[in-house]
Amino acid sequence: QRAADRLPWPRVTVRRFVTYAFASTEFQGVATLLCIDAVREPLWADWQGHRFCICDSGYTWVQHFPTNTHYAVTTQFDAQDQVVQWYIDICNHHWVDERGIPWWEDLYLDLLVFPDGGCHIVDADELDDALQRGVIDTSLHTLAWQEARHLQSTIKAGEFPLLGLANAHRLY
Repeated sequence: QRAADRLPWPRVTVRRFVTYAFASTEFQGVATLLCIDAVREPLWADWQGHRFCICDSGYTWVQHFPTNTHYAVTTQFDAQDQVVQWYIDICNHHWVDERGIPWWEDLYLDLLVFPDGGCHIVDADELDDALQRGVIDTSLHTLAWQEARHLQSTIKAGEFPLLGLANAHRLY
């Protein structure tokens, strides 16, 4: 289980965090904004030979938890307000705790979506390992793959509006 406020995360030393509930025609669910004001050190990621920063001072992360879905979308903005990537966690379910903080039950499989249109399913090894260790059963393994493939095809077809809503919700 993971929490949207990312506490405790010692890398981020100064943060601001807010949660909004939306019930519009564009989006129904909860969105969060994590403003990363200071970090101990930047966090870098590598994808197919490309190294890029996903967390540093001045970065903001907008996370969407759409109602009745099996995913959460994190849009990572750099200090110049440019999208670095969208990171989509496939999950069994998500909910909001008594403090108003969204949580999700991670199903290990994720999608990386880049501003150039690249969309990649990642962490299949983690999903398979969880199945082999008995952490998840075959129905959750199947659910994760079905959701990831469906999202990937929807994104590639340009029919996934959450990618476009992150900037507006960041400024909300």
